[in-house]
Amino acid sequence: MFGRWLSLVLVVLCVAGAAESQEIPSISLQDLREKYALPESQFELIEGIEVHYLDQGAGDAVVLLHGSGLNLRAWDSLAEALKPGFRVIRFDFPVAGLTAADPEQRESMERNLEILLGLLDFLELEKVSLVGASSGGIIAFRFAAQFQDRVDRLILINSGGLPRTSQTSPARVRPGMAEFAGMAVKPRAYFEAAFSYTMVGPRQPPDWLIDMAFDINRREGFANELDRFNQRFATGQPKVVLAEVKSPTLILWGRENRSLSHLDADVFEHWITGAPSLVKKYDGLGHWAYLEDPALVARDVLSFLNGDLDPQLTQTINKPYLDQQ
Repeated sequence: MFGRWLSLVLVVLCVAGAAESQEIPSISLQDLREKYALPESQFELIEGIEVHYLDQGAGDAVVLLHGSGLNLRAWDSLAEALKPGFRVIRFDFPVAGLTAADPEQRESMERNLEILLGLLDFLELEKVSLVGASSGGIIAFRFAAQFQDRVDRLILINSGGLPRTSQTSPARVRPGMAEFAGMAVKPRAYFEAAFSYTMVGPRQPPDWLIDMAFDINRREGFANELDRFNQRFATGQPKVVLAEVKSPTLILWGRENRSLSHLDADVFEHWITGAPSLVKKYDGLGHWAYLEDPALVARDVLSFLNGDLDPQLTQTINKPYLDQQ
Protein backbone atom coordinates (compact mmCIF):
# COMPACT_ATOMS: atom_id res chain seq x y z
CA MET A 1 0.00 0.00 0.00
CA PHE A 2 2.80 2.40 0.96
CA GLY A 3 4.74 1.53 -2.22
CA ARG A 4 1.69 2.22 -4.38
CA TRP A 5 1.14 5.57 -2.57
CA LEU A 6 4.81 6.54 -3.03
CA SER A 7 4.66 5.70 -6.72
CA LEU A 8 1.59 7.87 -7.08
CA VAL A 9 3.30 10.78 -5.32
CA LEU A 10 6.35 10.47 -7.58
CA VAL A 11 4.15 10.46 -10.67
CA VAL A 12 2.33 13.59 -9.47
CA LEU A 13 5.62 15.34 -8.72
CA CYS A 14 7.04 14.44 -12.12
CA VAL A 15 3.92 15.66 -13.88
CA ALA A 16 3.95 18.86 -11.84
CA GLY A 17 7.63 19.39 -12.57
CA ALA A 18 7.12 18.81 -16.27
CA ALA A 19 4.15 21.17 -16.30
CA GLU A 20 6.20 23.83 -14.49
CA SER A 21 9.07 23.52 -16.95
CA GLN A 22 6.62 23.75 -19.85
CA GLU A 23 5.18 26.99 -18.52
CA ILE A 24 8.33 28.92 -19.48
CA PRO A 25 9.81 27.32 -22.59
CA SER A 26 13.44 28.05 -23.33
CA ILE A 27 14.56 29.72 -26.54
CA SER A 28 17.68 28.90 -28.50
CA LEU A 29 20.46 31.38 -29.17
CA GLN A 30 19.86 30.95 -32.90
CA ASP A 31 16.17 31.84 -32.54
CA LEU A 32 17.09 34.86 -30.44
CA ARG A 33 19.52 36.03 -33.09
CA GLU A 34 16.90 35.65 -35.81
CA LYS A 35 14.47 37.71 -33.73
CA TYR A 36 16.70 40.46 -32.32
CA ALA A 37 19.79 40.82 -34.51
CA LEU A 38 19.93 44.01 -36.57
CA PRO A 39 21.15 44.32 -40.16
CA GLU A 40 24.32 45.94 -38.76
CA SER A 41 24.88 43.19 -36.18
CA GLN A 42 28.33 41.63 -36.24
CA PHE A 43 29.66 38.52 -34.54
CA GLU A 44 33.34 38.05 -33.78
CA LEU A 45 35.35 35.58 -31.73
CA ILE A 46 36.74 37.60 -28.81
CA GLU A 47 38.61 35.82 -26.01
CA GLY A 48 37.17 32.53 -27.27
CA ILE A 49 33.58 33.81 -27.14
CA GLU A 50 31.41 34.70 -30.16
CA VAL A 51 30.52 38.28 -29.24
CA HIS A 52 27.60 40.20 -30.73
CA TYR A 53 28.38 43.87 -31.31
CA LEU A 54 27.42 46.96 -33.30
CA ASP A 55 29.91 49.47 -34.70
CA GLN A 56 28.11 52.52 -36.10
CA GLY A 57 28.83 56.14 -36.91
CA ALA A 58 32.16 57.91 -37.33
CA GLY A 59 34.39 60.09 -35.17
CA ASP A 60 35.85 59.60 -31.71
CA ALA A 61 34.85 56.21 -30.35
CA VAL A 62 32.29 55.80 -27.56
CA VAL A 63 31.57 52.36 -26.07
CA LEU A 64 28.20 51.72 -24.39
CA LEU A 65 28.09 49.04 -21.66
CA HIS A 66 24.62 47.74 -20.79
CA GLY A 67 23.22 46.73 -17.41
CA SER A 68 22.10 43.36 -16.05
CA GLY A 69 19.05 41.75 -17.62
CA LEU A 70 19.37 43.87 -20.75
CA ASN A 71 21.53 43.88 -23.86
CA LEU A 72 22.92 46.35 -26.39
CA ARG A 73 19.43 47.12 -27.76
CA ALA A 74 18.71 49.07 -24.57
CA TRP A 75 21.07 51.73 -25.98
CA ASP A 76 19.13 52.25 -29.23
CA SER A 77 17.96 55.79 -28.42
CA LEU A 78 21.29 57.02 -27.04
CA ALA A 79 23.18 55.45 -29.93
CA GLU A 80 20.98 57.29 -32.44
CA ALA A 81 21.72 60.57 -30.68
CA LEU A 82 25.48 59.92 -30.65
CA LYS A 83 26.00 58.49 -34.15
CA PRO A 84 26.00 61.80 -36.05
CA GLY A 85 29.19 62.89 -34.28
CA PHE A 86 30.75 59.76 -32.81
CA ARG A 87 31.68 56.19 -33.63
CA VAL A 88 29.36 54.24 -31.34
CA ILE A 89 30.26 50.70 -30.28
CA ARG A 90 28.10 48.48 -28.13
CA PHE A 91 28.14 44.77 -27.42
CA ASP A 92 26.38 42.07 -25.44
CA PHE A 93 28.12 40.63 -22.42
CA PRO A 94 28.22 36.81 -22.34
CA VAL A 95 25.41 36.56 -19.75
CA ALA A 96 23.10 38.66 -21.94
CA GLY A 97 21.78 39.26 -25.41
CA LEU A 98 23.04 37.48 -28.50
CA THR A 99 26.61 36.83 -27.41
CA ALA A 100 27.32 33.11 -27.11
CA ALA A 101 27.96 31.38 -23.80
CA ASP A 102 31.50 31.31 -22.48
CA PRO A 103 32.83 27.84 -23.41
CA GLU A 104 35.23 28.07 -20.47
CA GLN A 105 32.36 28.86 -18.07
CA ARG A 106 34.31 31.72 -16.49
CA GLU A 107 31.41 34.15 -16.27
CA SER A 108 32.46 37.09 -14.08
CA MET A 109 33.14 40.82 -14.05
CA GLU A 110 36.79 40.05 -14.68
CA ARG A 111 35.86 38.02 -17.74
CA ASN A 112 33.76 40.93 -19.03
CA LEU A 113 36.78 43.21 -18.65
CA GLU A 114 38.81 40.79 -20.76
CA ILE A 115 36.14 40.85 -23.47
CA LEU A 116 35.99 44.65 -23.52
CA LEU A 117 39.76 44.84 -23.86
CA GLY A 118 39.75 42.14 -26.53
CA LEU A 119 37.07 43.91 -28.57
CA LEU A 120 38.92 47.23 -28.44
CA ASP A 121 42.11 45.49 -29.57
CA PHE A 122 40.26 43.71 -32.38
CA LEU A 123 38.81 47.03 -33.56
CA GLU A 124 42.25 48.64 -33.19
CA LEU A 125 40.95 51.34 -30.88
CA GLU A 126 43.67 52.82 -28.72
CA LYS A 127 41.44 55.21 -26.79
CA VAL A 128 37.69 55.42 -26.24
CA SER A 129 35.11 57.05 -24.01
CA LEU A 130 33.06 54.65 -21.90
CA VAL A 131 29.39 54.89 -20.93
CA GLY A 132 28.28 52.32 -18.37
CA ALA A 133 24.83 51.88 -16.83
CA SER A 134 23.98 49.85 -13.72
CA SER A 135 26.27 46.77 -13.69
CA GLY A 136 27.80 48.04 -16.95
CA GLY A 137 29.08 50.95 -14.90
CA ILE A 138 31.16 48.52 -12.85
CA ILE A 139 32.94 47.35 -16.00
CA ALA A 140 33.36 50.97 -17.12
CA PHE A 141 35.05 52.31 -13.98
CA ARG A 142 37.14 49.19 -13.39
CA PHE A 143 38.41 49.35 -16.97
CA ALA A 144 39.11 53.10 -16.67
CA ALA A 145 41.11 52.45 -13.49
CA GLN A 146 43.07 49.51 -14.87
CA PHE A 147 43.70 50.85 -18.39
CA GLN A 148 44.04 54.57 -17.78
CA ASP A 149 45.65 55.36 -21.12
CA ARG A 150 42.79 53.67 -23.03
CA VAL A 151 39.94 55.82 -21.66
CA ASP A 152 39.34 59.41 -22.73
CA ARG A 153 36.14 60.15 -20.79
CA LEU A 154 33.97 58.14 -18.44
CA ILE A 155 30.20 58.35 -17.93
CA LEU A 156 28.45 56.38 -15.18
CA ILE A 157 24.64 56.16 -15.24
CA ASN A 158 23.14 54.78 -12.01
CA SER A 159 26.23 52.62 -11.65
CA GLY A 160 26.53 49.61 -9.42
CA GLY A 161 29.73 48.54 -7.73
CA LEU A 162 29.61 50.09 -4.26
CA PRO A 163 29.58 47.97 -1.07
CA ARG A 164 26.13 46.66 -0.13
CA THR A 165 24.21 45.29 2.80
CA SER A 166 21.33 42.82 2.54
CA GLN A 167 18.95 45.80 2.76
CA THR A 168 20.61 47.74 -0.06
CA SER A 169 21.71 44.90 -2.33
CA PRO A 170 20.33 45.19 -5.88
CA ALA A 171 19.66 41.44 -5.63
CA ARG A 172 17.22 41.87 -2.72
CA VAL A 173 13.59 40.85 -3.18
CA ARG A 174 11.62 43.96 -4.18
CA PRO A 175 8.01 44.83 -3.32
CA GLY A 176 5.57 42.89 -5.47
CA MET A 177 8.20 40.37 -6.64
CA ALA A 178 8.42 37.91 -3.74
CA GLU A 179 6.42 35.34 -5.69
CA PHE A 180 9.23 35.08 -8.24
CA ALA A 181 12.01 34.47 -5.69
CA GLY A 182 13.79 31.19 -6.24
CA MET A 183 12.64 30.76 -9.84
CA ALA A 184 15.59 29.83 -12.03
CA VAL A 185 13.73 31.03 -15.13
CA LYS A 186 11.55 34.06 -14.59
CA PRO A 187 8.16 34.53 -16.32
CA ARG A 188 7.30 37.62 -18.33
CA ALA A 189 5.31 38.98 -15.38
CA TYR A 190 8.55 39.21 -13.39
CA PHE A 191 10.14 41.59 -15.88
CA GLU A 192 6.98 43.65 -16.11
CA ALA A 193 6.99 44.02 -12.32
CA ALA A 194 10.75 44.67 -12.15
CA PHE A 195 10.75 47.42 -14.77
CA SER A 196 7.58 48.95 -13.35
CA TYR A 197 9.34 49.16 -9.99
CA THR A 198 12.54 50.70 -11.33
CA MET A 199 10.88 53.13 -13.76
CA VAL A 200 9.26 56.10 -12.08
CA GLY A 201 5.88 57.76 -12.29
CA PRO A 202 4.01 57.74 -15.59
CA ARG A 203 7.01 56.29 -17.43
CA GLN A 204 6.00 52.66 -17.61
CA PRO A 205 8.12 50.03 -19.38
CA PRO A 206 7.24 49.53 -23.04
CA ASP A 207 6.16 46.08 -24.19
CA TRP A 208 9.21 45.68 -26.44
CA LEU A 209 11.53 46.09 -23.44
CA ILE A 210 9.64 43.56 -21.31
CA ASP A 211 9.42 41.05 -24.17
CA MET A 212 13.12 41.38 -24.95
CA ALA A 213 14.22 40.96 -21.33
CA PHE A 214 11.94 37.93 -20.94
CA ASP A 215 13.23 36.29 -24.11
CA ILE A 216 16.89 36.95 -23.37
CA ASN A 217 16.62 35.61 -19.84
CA ARG A 218 15.03 32.31 -20.93
CA ARG A 219 17.81 31.55 -23.38
CA GLU A 220 18.95 27.93 -23.22
CA GLY A 221 21.51 27.55 -20.45
CA PHE A 222 21.13 31.14 -19.30
CA ALA A 223 20.09 30.28 -15.73
CA ASN A 224 23.30 28.30 -15.19
CA GLU A 225 25.44 31.06 -16.71
CA LEU A 226 23.81 33.68 -14.51
CA ASP A 227 24.16 31.53 -11.42
CA ARG A 228 27.91 31.10 -12.02
CA PHE A 229 28.27 34.84 -12.61
CA ASN A 230 26.42 35.76 -9.41
CA GLN A 231 28.43 33.31 -7.32
CA ARG A 232 31.67 34.94 -8.46
CA PHE A 233 30.60 38.56 -8.12
CA ALA A 234 32.18 40.68 -5.39
CA THR A 235 32.37 44.45 -5.11
CA GLY A 236 36.02 44.24 -4.07
CA GLN A 237 37.49 47.59 -3.01
CA PRO A 238 35.72 50.21 -5.14
CA LYS A 239 37.18 53.10 -3.14
CA VAL A 240 40.68 51.99 -4.09
CA VAL A 241 39.68 51.29 -7.70
CA LEU A 242 37.89 54.61 -8.21
CA ALA A 243 40.92 56.49 -6.91
CA GLU A 244 42.82 55.08 -9.91
CA VAL A 245 40.43 56.61 -12.46
CA LYS A 246 42.22 59.42 -14.33
CA SER A 247 39.58 60.24 -16.96
CA PRO A 248 37.13 63.16 -16.58
CA THR A 249 33.94 61.56 -15.28
CA LEU A 250 30.25 62.43 -15.56
CA ILE A 251 27.96 60.75 -13.01
CA LEU A 252 24.26 60.71 -13.95
CA TRP A 253 21.61 59.52 -11.51
CA GLY A 254 17.84 59.30 -11.24
CA ARG A 255 16.90 60.96 -7.98
CA GLU A 256 13.94 58.56 -7.62
CA ASN A 257 16.10 55.47 -8.16
CA ARG A 258 14.66 52.69 -6.00
CA SER A 259 17.43 50.22 -6.80
CA LEU A 260 20.51 52.34 -6.11
CA SER A 261 20.07 55.47 -4.03
CA HIS A 262 20.99 58.80 -5.60
CA LEU A 263 23.34 59.27 -2.64
CA ASP A 264 25.59 56.71 -4.32
CA ALA A 265 26.35 59.33 -6.95
CA ASP A 266 27.94 61.51 -4.26
CA VAL A 267 30.04 58.57 -3.05
CA PHE A 268 31.34 57.99 -6.57
CA GLU A 269 32.23 61.66 -6.89
CA HIS A 270 33.96 61.65 -3.48
CA TRP A 271 35.98 58.50 -4.22
CA ILE A 272 37.13 59.61 -7.68
CA THR A 273 40.11 61.56 -6.37
CA GLY A 274 42.38 61.27 -9.38
CA ALA A 275 40.20 62.96 -11.98
CA PRO A 276 37.72 65.83 -12.27
CA SER A 277 34.07 64.81 -12.08
CA LEU A 278 30.54 66.14 -12.15
CA VAL A 279 27.30 64.78 -10.70
CA LYS A 280 23.94 65.48 -12.33
CA LYS A 281 20.75 64.16 -10.76
CA TYR A 282 17.39 63.92 -12.52
CA ASP A 283 14.19 64.67 -10.64
CA GLY A 284 11.41 62.25 -11.53
CA LEU A 285 13.68 59.61 -13.08
CA GLY A 286 14.66 56.21 -11.73
CA HIS A 287 17.18 53.48 -12.39
CA TRP A 288 16.81 53.35 -16.17
CA ALA A 289 17.07 57.10 -16.74
CA TYR A 290 18.36 56.74 -20.31
CA LEU A 291 15.27 54.67 -21.16
CA GLU A 292 12.86 56.85 -19.20
CA ASP A 293 13.92 60.16 -20.76
CA PRO A 294 16.35 59.40 -23.61
CA ALA A 295 16.48 62.97 -24.94
CA LEU A 296 17.43 64.47 -21.58
CA VAL A 297 20.19 61.96 -20.89
CA ALA A 298 21.50 62.16 -24.46
CA ARG A 299 21.77 65.93 -24.18
CA ASP A 300 24.00 65.69 -21.10
CA VAL A 301 26.08 62.84 -22.53
CA LEU A 302 26.72 64.81 -25.72
CA SER A 303 27.52 67.99 -23.80
CA PHE A 304 30.07 66.13 -21.69
CA LEU A 305 31.68 64.30 -24.60
CA ASN A 306 31.98 67.58 -26.51
CA GLY A 307 33.62 69.29 -23.53
CA ASP A 308 30.78 71.74 -22.93
CA LEU A 309 30.47 70.70 -19.26
CA ASP A 310 34.19 70.93 -18.49
CA PRO A 311 33.88 74.30 -16.67
CA GLN A 312 31.59 72.58 -14.15
CA LEU A 313 33.98 69.71 -13.33
CA THR A 314 35.59 69.64 -9.89
CA GLN A 315 38.06 67.27 -8.26
CA THR A 316 37.99 65.74 -4.82
CA ILE A 317 41.28 66.23 -2.99
CA ASN A 318 42.25 63.20 -0.93
CA LYS A 319 44.85 64.69 1.42
CA PRO A 320 45.21 64.92 5.19
CA TYR A 321 43.50 67.97 6.62
CA LEU A 322 46.73 69.66 7.78
CA ASP A 323 48.28 69.28 4.30
CA GLN A 324 45.41 71.29 2.82
CA GLN A 325 46.07 74.37 4.97
